[in-house]
Amino acid sequence: MENLNLKLEVNMLKFLTGKENVAVPKKKKHKAPNDFAQISLGIETLTKKIQMKEKMIQELESDVGKLKCELTKLQEQISVKKKTPVEPEVLFQAKSKKRKHIRTPEDIVLQSQEKEETLEHEGWWEVEKFADIPAIVAIEIEEKTYITVLDNGALELWNHKDSGEGPTNPADIFTTIRIDTSKVAFKSVNGKHWSLQSDGRVVSIAETVGTREQFEPVFQDGKMVLIGHNNCFLSYNEDGDIVCESYTADPKMWFKLRSNAAKNKDAV
Repeated sequence: MENLNLKLEVNMLKFLTGKENVAVPKKKKHKAPNDFAQISLGIETLTKKIQMKEKMIQELESDVGKLKCELTKLQEQISVKKKTPVEPEVLFQAKSKKRKHIRTPEDIVLQSQEKEETLEHEGWWEVEKFADIPAIVAIEIEEKTYITVLDNGALELWNHKDSGEGPTNPADIFTTIRIDTSKVAFKSVNGKHWSLQSDGRVVSIAETVGTREQFEPVFQDGKMVLIGHNNCFLSYNEDGDIVCESYTADPKMWFKLRSNAAKNKDAV
C-alpha cells in the first residue's frame, strides 16, 4: 500500500513538472525512545536497595543472637543461685541489727538530772522533740509557772511555786491535736480550742480548728517556742495575758511542754 501511494506521488510530480526523473522523497524514520536504558537503571537501583536491606537484616539477626546468648547466661546464673544453699552464718549476718547505745558517764548524769527534775514537777517530764508530743500536756514558762485557762476562756499564767505542786489543776492541762508534721492545736478543759485573735491575744474560745487555732512548736538547744499563724512568738504581756505579738524571740517566749503520760505510748 505504501509503495502504491509512493508511485502515485511520483507520477503526479512528473505530470506537474514535465520531468521524467523525479527524486523520490524519503520517509523520515522515527527513533524509538530509549526505554531499555531507563528500565536497566531502575533495576540496578532496586537491586542496590535490596542488597542494603539484606545487609541490615543480617546485622539485626546477629545482634538478636548475641542478646539471646546473654539472656541465657543470666538465666543460668539465677538458676545456680537459687539452687545454692545459704549457710546459717550468712543468714545471720544478713539480718541488720541496731547497735546498742553504750551509755557514757555524761548520759548517766543527764538521765539522773532528768529524773530529779521530773520528780520536782510531780512526775511531769519535759518533751524535747515534736515526735514525742503526747496527747496530754502542760505548758510551763519559768520555774513552775504554767499557762492556765479561766472560766471565760482567757489564758494567763499561774504560779505553783508556793504550793510546790505540779500542774495538777485541770485548767493547767491541755489536749494536743496534731495538725500535720509541724503544727498542733490545743484544747482546754472547757472543751474549746486556743485561738489567736486579731488583737494578738490567745484565748480558748474556738469550737473547731482552723488556721487561727494552729501553733507550731519549735525545739532547739533544749528550748521550745510556739509560733502562731501570724508568725509571731507566743508570750505574755504585762498583765499576764497570753499573746502572739513579737516577731523576735526573747527568754519570756521560751516554754517547756510537760506531760505525765507514759513516754512513747500516748503520743498524738
